[in-house]
Amino acid sequence: MNTDSPPNNQVIVYWALWSAILAGMISLQFLHGGGFPKGQDAENPPQGFFLFCVAAVAIATVVRWILIPKAKERGKLLVLMILGLALIDGAQIIQLFLIGNDFPQKQLIVFVLCIFGAAQFAPFYASKIVSADSAQMASPRR
Repeated sequence: MNTDSPPNNQVIVYWALWSAILAGMISLQFLHGGGFPKGQDAENPPQGFFLFCVAAVAIATVVRWILIPKAKERGKLLVLMILGLALIDGAQIIQLFLIGNDFPQKQLIVFVLCIFGAAQFAPFYASKIVSADSAQMASPRR
């Protein structure tokens, strides 16, 4: 990011990335997955991929609520935001391709977790860090 651009333009970048990733997740579910999964799970669903997806969303939640508030620089904030969204997007892709259509209830649980997980990354926090960072750059250095 250009450090000379106004803070509002930099915040728009965060919102554009977040909205593009969220829209991509929803589009992928409806275009490739055929919408919301329906039906009953087959007997004895494998838990490995499901637990991996839940763990990825849980790690992303830790990133959002513990690491992002500690970030004091724009670069670190952007990296943490993309890391968290990538974990959630990865869980979404695993839900579509590896859990399988035989387990629609597990797919639906993971899809809902991913949507709520991505929603928590809405970059309301970006304006505080970007404006604080810009104010620090504007002050004269000794």
